[in-house]
Amino acid sequence: MDEHPPAGSPRCKSLGSVRWVGCARPRAALAGELARIHRRSALAYAHALEALAYDVAFADPPYTTGDAAKLAERWKAAPFSRVLSVEHEAAAEMPEGGVTRKYGSTAITFYRSEA
Repeated sequence: MDEHPPAGSPRCKSLGSVRWVGCARPRAALAGELARIHRRSALAYAHALEALAYDVAFADPPYTTGDAAKLAERWKAAPFSRVLSVEHEAAAEMPEGGVTRKYGSTAITFYRSEA
């Protein structure tokens, strides 16, 4: 989403190519807007985000690209959300500092910002 919505409204975003969803603090959204799908790389999108732009961000990148670990590394370097949840292959190595839950061959790693 490129526009800057008025304060006081909830917002969630979804980046379709890697099924990213970020939920913003209420100050940053349009009333009635629940989600948007963006057909572009979540990594490129994440690099453009301000610090703590979202309260919660979810990502489900393709398992074979290594994007889950890259996105987590980007988040660790400059957190763009208070919480990041990344779905990935259970065997994938993820950056330290997260809590991983395994569900068969799939895992979700959660990272929480100290800020």
